Amino acid sequence: MIDWLDLEFPYTGTDIIGGYQMDIDEHGSICFEKSRWKWFEGSHSSKIKIKAELGYCRISGNPEKFLTGQNLFGHLENEDHVPRIAFKFIRSVFAAANIPCPDLLPVYNDIKLHRVDINKMYRLGTNDDVNQWLKLARQYATGRQQLTTGKGSTVYIGQHSRRKAWKFYNKFEELQKHPP
Repeated sequence: MIDWLDLEFPYTGTDIIGGYQMDIDEHGSICFEKSRWKWFEGSHSSKIKIKAELGYCRISGNPEKFLTGQNLFGHLENEDHVPRIAFKFIRSVFAAANIPCPDLLPVYNDIKLHRVDINKMYRLGTNDDVNQWLKLARQYATGRQQLTTGKGSTVYIGQHSRRKAWKFYNKFEELQKHPP
């Protein structure tokens, strides 16, 4: 399941911003200025952020939760379909924001993916089996030149990597703590 998409594409529509952030020095001159993300709630209480200016639009959020209202069991299973899911996500975000969606076919090859999180579930048996697997993974799992760390019963490999990282946790316990 695709758990998060952060993408950018050429866009010539109206600017979409959530305000500005400025740094003003002691003389009143603007030293730094940047536009902020515009946040909005999707139809399923999933926050999405969007920013469009200077000929580009960038959207970041959880497409599964935005499109279906949950991110427990994905119907967007196949990571080979990232372009199809990205198009559906973009169209849905524009519709939810009441902004006319641009024609995406001309910009298909220019869509830049900044981040794609892929979530995969594994069935390991009982809750005790899962916790035992996590305990062993924390002790013995390694990534190529990446550190294995843990917090509680969650195991991370390459937690702060900019390229790839793995996170393993007990979904059953997560659902107990945060019911849908």
